[in-house]
Amino acid sequence: MRLLCAVFVTLAACGPSPELVSAPVDAPRIEVPHGEKPVPTVAERPERDCAPEQARPPRREANDLVVESPVRSPAPVGSSRLRTHVHGPLSRGTQRFWGGLDVPVYVPLGSGTKELFLLDRVGDEYVALYRDPYGASSCDLRGSKNCDFEVRVFHCSGDTIGVLSLARFFRDPITS
Repeated sequence: MRLLCAVFVTLAACGPSPELVSAPVDAPRIEVPHGEKPVPTVAERPERDCAPEQARPPRREANDLVVESPVRSPAPVGSSRLRTHVHGPLSRGTQRFWGGLDVPVYVPLGSGTKELFLLDRVGDEYVALYRDPYGASSCDLRGSKNCDFEVRVFHCSGDTIGVLSLARFFRDPITS
């Protein structure tokens, strides 16, 4: 539950959660389906150093997402979306541009049909939220299925700390 709370804190841009930074070893854990890697608490993580900064390519692409370095412009504040780091429609086949943090080379821009949607740094770690665009695989713009989301946590050394699919939390159909 702490990871889910930390994800929502990150999504809401309320700043780093004290639980995420200093979770006790005996913290309650989310049951993780077979094949997914649970995010260990800070106390369970081995000590490691950050990797030296690698030069970011001037342009990277994944599916319809384009990430430029340096970042073209920040995502607009006060748009119709609660929070986003992308510019452009959220439908497959329409190009989107990244407007968040400069994305380190070890943070993938996509995961299957999902694309990077939000990225925040908390200490030496990056929390990335990936989202399926409308019409990609899991959802339709006018359909009743929720889009698939995935959270990945990366250490600045380049290691993936954990992966959590949020699909099981959004299994109820959307109703109007």
